[in-house]
Amino acid sequence: MLFAAFCIGLGINIIQNQRAAVAAKKWQVERDAVWSRFQTQSRQAENLGSVGKESFIGSININRANKQELQQLPRIGPVLAERIITYRAQVHNFKQCDDIQNVRGIGPKTFENIKDYITVD
Repeated sequence: MLFAAFCIGLGINIIQNQRAAVAAKKWQVERDAVWSRFQTQSRQAENLGSVGKESFIGSININRANKQELQQLPRIGPVLAERIITYRAQVHNFKQCDDIQNVRGIGPKTFENIKDYITVD
């Protein structure tokens, strides 16, 4: 009788361990899927509104460019393009290319990415 109770307890313990292992594996698979989606979305967000240097042709006059033209610049999306246009209208035209850093959201890193493609002529 004692041996039968021991065997039943052992069987229950094995079943619980198997369920825990299955739950852990399921959690791991779900975590990996979420992480993969996050990485994909992050890469897509980085690429929004930008064109790689190798595929960009010509330069853009930042004093005359419209929103679509500004969005062709690397790292410039719709929000920054709109801020550039608003800055031009409310403050003044850009006297030199590095004046674009006065626009909120355009710092040294963004300027470094776009400086070869912009002009103020």
